[in-house]
Amino acid sequence: MFLGNDLQEKIREANVAVHRFEAKYYELIHPEVYNRYEQKRINSALKMVDKLVADNRVRAKKALDVGAGTGNLTGKLLQMGYEVTAIDISAEMCKILEKKYKNYLEAKKLVVVNSPIEDVSFDRDEFDLITCYSVLHHLPDY
Repeated sequence: MFLGNDLQEKIREANVAVHRFEAKYYELIHPEVYNRYEQKRINSALKMVDKLVADNRVRAKKALDVGAGTGNLTGKLLQMGYEVTAIDISAEMCKILEKKYKNYLEAKKLVVVNSPIEDVSFDRDEFDLITCYSVLHHLPDY
């Protein structure tokens, strides 16, 4: 289904507005994501997928985390040795990411991009892994 540009923009603006107010409480108000069982499941899935990423790389493993939020997947990917580009439409979420993973930013292991995903482009084969978690319901037209 195609949504008109006006409606897509209104949905995008609504998402930004909601996250402006809930960003600092995000992890507290989403126990369905941040409980230990879900976190264990996510870790297990990431480890399984990581095994599919070739080990004999000339360069570091690179991941794109779409809709990174406060860094649920971003932090796990960084700990697994990935260089991560984290993209989120919410400036407030991006600020939390930058503060939470300041050391990785300074070490150039993390790039945080505040933008709607449809407004950015990347080179073909730039990433070994592309992730998103609990994001698709925010998209105006998927």
